[in-house]
Amino acid sequence: MDNRPSDIKVVTTNRLEELMALAARRPGVSSGRPAWLEEHRSQLGAHYIVAAGPQPPEHYLCFVTSELAGEPTGYYRLDIPQRTFHALPDISPDLLLTFAHRNLTALGPIPPDPGTLQADDDFLRGLDDH
Repeated sequence: MDNRPSDIKVVTTNRLEELMALAARRPGVSSGRPAWLEEHRSQLGAHYIVAAGPQPPEHYLCFVTSELAGEPTGYYRLDIPQRTFHALPDISPDLLLTFAHRNLTALGPIPPDPGTLQADDDFLRGLDDH
C-alpha cells in the first residue's frame, strides 16, 4: 500500500454493512459501528474508508468517515481484509476535493499566540458567536 488518493475508498451503506458483518465474524478484528449505522441509516450518505496500516492477519486497520445528513460525522475503526480493501472503489478526484474541503473546514481553529494580530482575536471571537 502506498499513500496516494486511491488509498481512500468510497462505499455505500449496504456495502459498509457487509464489511462490518464480515469483520464481526472474525475474532480480534474491529467491526466498526453496526448499531450506529442502523440507527442513522436514513440520513447516511457516502462512507469514506482510509487504510492506516497493516493489521495482522492480512487486514488493514481502517478508519471510516460517514456522511450524516451531508456532513462529516467523525470516524471509527473497521478492520478490512487487504484483498477486500483493494477491490473497493477508489475515490474520484472530484469527490476527493469535496471530501478534503468538508473535513478540513470541520476542524476548529488553533488559538492565536499572545501578541498576534488583533484580526486573529476578532476572527476567533466571531466563531464563538456562532
